[in-house]
Amino acid sequence: MKSDPENLLAELALQYHRYRKSDVEKDLRTYLEWIETRLPHCLSNAKPSSAEDVSITLGYRDLYRRLLLNYVVAALNIHDLTGTLDLKTQGKVVSQATALMKELDRTSPEPDLLRNVMRPVAAIAYEDLGQMPPEGSYATWLEAAKSSLSPWISYNMACHYAQPNSDKKAEMKKHLAIALLDPELKSWAKEDPSFLKLHRHEWFRVITGATAREIWEIEPFAAKKDTLAEVGIMKPSQLIPFSLTELQDHLALSLIKAKRLKRLASFALDVETAAVASGDKSFQSLHVEVTAALIDLGIETRSQIINDAETQKFVAKAIGQRCLIEIPMTDAESWLGKLTV
Repeated sequence: MKSDPENLLAELALQYHRYRKSDVEKDLRTYLEWIETRLPHCLSNAKPSSAEDVSITLGYRDLYRRLLLNYVVAALNIHDLTGTLDLKTQGKVVSQATALMKELDRTSPEPDLLRNVMRPVAAIAYEDLGQMPPEGSYATWLEAAKSSLSPWISYNMACHYAQPNSDKKAEMKKHLAIALLDPELKSWAKEDPSFLKLHRHEWFRVITGATAREIWEIEPFAAKKDTLAEVGIMKPSQLIPFSLTELQDHLALSLIKAKRLKRLASFALDVETAAVASGDKSFQSLHVEVTAALIDLGIETRSQIINDAETQKFVAKAIGQRCLIEIPMTDAESWLGKLTV
């Protein structure tokens, strides 16, 4: 606390987690403004006044570099969202990016661990800005990024190759495959503005797990999927005939949970039956996602469904986010209508 009385390290972590996945330009600009207020403080504390202050100085130097990197990445996220950067922001981000590259390339007795982690990501960001490479070790950092097996670095490379002016589709797919081994990145890729134009491609929906699920992949069935299979229950219609006592014994459930599981199995079967009877291929392929959305909304029987605009919007949005496809409100209305007759 003596070394960092303002607790800047914790504040940096908080702001990073608050804004790193933001897809709102106003929020990202707020983040840039926050970084701009902290950079001078970090830089001034990165200059030791005595030999005893060296370790503190190195800590502030790393914070300074991290703030520079976050600034550049956040600015690039604004570019991905809006398609452009105003001249004022562009001038600032180029200046900060240049300062970052110099910082990461500077010769000093301090350990290189944190700098080594930041260098590939910084090199990718600098490349994204379309600037002439600075003198120094930049080229080796970019090559390290291209050959890295780190999911996070590979994710940044995939974002780089996903830019509209890039013709490196194969490289983008390769890096994305590595990146999506990380569950957090796999989830975020479906929301990341960098990949918005890829949503229409089947291969992207498959690699991000955005395809429609089977009934046993949604909760609360997923938690008992293997146990259900062990007793021969492979679909909702096979679960319904089991008595509550049998479900409690086989699945180690309380009476309340056994009742709910059986109720939801009947509900899932109702939705599937209605989808098949409708002849609507979209409804048929997405009936499990309709069931999941309604369960998330607190609806567990057909009698609880209200086919109003609010429910339609919730169902359409939930399926759209999950499967990366646009669900027209008219479709949601039609599907819910077939469940309320």
